[in-house]
Amino acid sequence: MRVSSYKLAPLLAWALTLSTGACSDSVHTVGILSAEAKAATAAQGGTSGTRSDGPPTTTGGATAGALASGDGTGGTSGSASDSSSSGGSGAISSDGTGGGSALLPERCTFDAEPAQPKRLDLYLLIDSGIPAAFINSWPTITEGVSQYVDDPRAAGTGVGVRYFGDSCDPGLYAMPQIPVDELPGNAAAIKASIAPVPVQLSPIFQALEGGIDFARSWANSNPHYHPAVVLITDGLSTELFCGTLVDAQFTVARAGFRGTPSITTYVIAVGLGDWPSLLNVTASEGGSDRARTLDLGDPPSALAEHLVEIQRDADPCIYAVPEAAAERPTQIALAVNDTGPARALQRVADRPSCSAGAGFYLDDLSAPAWLTACPVSCNTIKNTERTPWLLTGCEAETR
Repeated sequence: MRVSSYKLAPLLAWALTLSTGACSDSVHTVGILSAEAKAATAAQGGTSGTRSDGPPTTTGGATAGALASGDGTGGTSGSASDSSSSGGSGAISSDGTGGGSALLPERCTFDAEPAQPKRLDLYLLIDSGIPAAFINSWPTITEGVSQYVDDPRAAGTGVGVRYFGDSCDPGLYAMPQIPVDELPGNAAAIKASIAPVPVQLSPIFQALEGGIDFARSWANSNPHYHPAVVLITDGLSTELFCGTLVDAQFTVARAGFRGTPSITTYVIAVGLGDWPSLLNVTASEGGSDRARTLDLGDPPSALAEHLVEIQRDADPCIYAVPEAAAERPTQIALAVNDTGPARALQRVADRPSCSAGAGFYLDDLSAPAWLTACPVSCNTIKNTERTPWLLTGCEAETR
């Protein structure tokens, strides 16, 4: 039913706001609605409208701009012209009264739902070679991994494990000893796999080659997952016993990162003299800039924190495009929260077009399956730890 916003005004208490003034080059405000007001408007048919000097005006049965709580709620559908709407979509005017979004043409009804990300999967390659036993780093490594898989911040991440050192065959390391599965469900299996102090070789090149092969195969077989390789090692390689040189690991990391799909290699170096500097090269060639260093006196929690950091850095900010939305690709947009209302990003053509600005791009404009936030916007999403929103129904602005 239609409900006058004047009747809802005491409860809304200015909860519904739309920014005023000109939009920036990269983002446009689409609105904010508090959780209290969302519940009230959903119960009474919803409101939509703009804010000027008085209460919001009712223009239909849906809620405009219910995007900025960042709590993952409010994604139901509705129509601004349907008085029986349940709320969650809305009509916003961009005529300047109340500061409508420039993302929207003169009048537009949009639907908003929490964006559904690709699951991040980490394939841990853990060095179980002789040096780890001699320098007593093995307990730190294994306890640190145990702490990470039990960390609530790791929940929802897929993790698989392969210990390396028992073979010079890269194919062996393309087969996880603990298959990749989501935490916390996979935590018990990972912790149970930890063996006593090892006495084996450390063929880093062979392990990395096999690990990257596995990750690429995993990505091709599971398009909803985004894999990355994490190499945990002291760096004292015994590759010469396998007929390869130490710098071969640089080549395989580079090939993994530059291949299709791209596989990033992250490195945690258990410090020993100059070896971490060599592992920095492996990390850099693998697309992750540098190796994280675990000094010999560091507690296991330091390794767990490194893994949490890697998990954050490896999150690609890639989101699924629903089939219904894919039929109207030019009407797809991504909205993010930073310090205020959710803001709709401009669409760019591709990753190079992101430059240093905010935005997003589609994998295929004719039939998109995935939407990716540009690096600047991805960092905003990670820093605020708020759920981004997928908007559909309005022509997205491009640059």
